[in-house]
Amino acid sequence: MSHPKYAAPVRRILTSHRVTINATPTTVFEHLLLKIRHPDRFVPGVTHVEIIQEFGEHSIERKMTLPNGKIAHEVIGAERSTLSVMFRLCPGCAFSGYVSNVVLPPHDNATSCDVDFTLNWVASEGVPDADFEATKMAMAGAIVNAVEQTKVVVEASLANK
Repeated sequence: MSHPKYAAPVRRILTSHRVTINATPTTVFEHLLLKIRHPDRFVPGVTHVEIIQEFGEHSIERKMTLPNGKIAHEVIGAERSTLSVMFRLCPGCAFSGYVSNVVLPPHDNATSCDVDFTLNWVASEGVPDADFEATKMAMAGAIVNAVEQTKVVVEASLANK
């Protein structure tokens, strides 16, 4: 067991963004389910998506190419009872951790709700400091862009009905 005084510092990226969407929680969650297989519709700059394995209706392993050209390899699962989707990085990635997408309880009028995306990643050993810092900056913007794009997609789908 190593002494905490001598342990290497954890290099963590923790960022989140929340927005109100003018739609019911069920409608927002249905769009998050679409995001599992079609992240390119919700995450600006995603250029390629490959489904590696299906575990169930709303649980898959996938790879996607991010705007910076890096590959995110994830296992994804949705939980209808909590209106949440978890995107967990697979072993062997430069980072470990997850991104959660959670639909929060509706506002008083029940025609709008908040959605929160939170990224919690820890750099693996060997990730250069410069790569860590670049990823930290990129992911902060990516979370904001993904939440805002989700709002646009959900509200546009309702306007087209």
